[in-house]
Amino acid sequence: RRARARKVLSLVVRHSLPIRPSISRMEAVMMQSPASPASQNLVANTEKRLACGTIAAYSAPRMPFSAIDLLIRPARITVYRDALGMTIAAQAMIVSLCKSADFLLGFMLGKLSDATRTRWGRRKPFIALCSPVFMICTLLLGSPGWFFSRPHSADGNSTVTTVSEACAALVDSSNRSSCVELKACIDAAVASSTLRPWNATDGNADGVAAAAPASLSAYFGVLYFLWYLSGWTSSLIPYDALGMELTSDYHERARLFGVKTAFQFMG
Repeated sequence: RRARARKVLSLVVRHSLPIRPSISRMEAVMMQSPASPASQNLVANTEKRLACGTIAAYSAPRMPFSAIDLLIRPARITVYRDALGMTIAAQAMIVSLCKSADFLLGFMLGKLSDATRTRWGRRKPFIALCSPVFMICTLLLGSPGWFFSRPHSADGNSTVTTVSEACAALVDSSNRSSCVELKACIDAAVASSTLRPWNATDGNADGVAAAAPASLSAYFGVLYFLWYLSGWTSSLIPYDALGMELTSDYHERARLFGVKTAFQFMG
């Protein structure tokens, strides 16, 4: 009985007091047999580092994405609203509908990308096919002047053209008396609805300019939806997922996405 009690007591003491800290996963792999496939794969993945060319090739596309985003956002106001006369309400409604639809389609595209199996991988086909569409939509979305002109006044003349022809000849920096005549010309242009008042808040206020045609809203809506769908949904979601698949190492992922973020800020 005494021998059995001493044996039980020794077992309790041995398991209650840690003799050494638990070994790490890497140490466990090194203690395994060198012929073990699992240990060899884990050591290979742990020691492998991404090449600088791979990191640069992956991160570089993020710069034009950021530049294009900063190009289209101001163009929505300066080109479509200020120059072409689209109302704020129409543009806000189109942008809201496009972004809401894009939000829902993003989940479907992510699921489709995860289930895709090709010889080039799951993400690259989406990026290769949708990026050219994104570039074409960017070009057309930023150049509506190819198909539309400025709003015209009731007599059929462009607002800026009418004012420039009527008042440009009165501008004389050497003659101060011309300021009075220039002011009278501008006041007459405002009164005849060929020039927007300086305090006008809407391009169509007080009958100053004709309303933008419905075709301009349709043009903007279709291209803006395709721009979001082909770029931010079908290209950028697989692009971000591809970065997670290039390496499984924590430090390599941090280095990869750090460089990508730097390219994003440069854009």
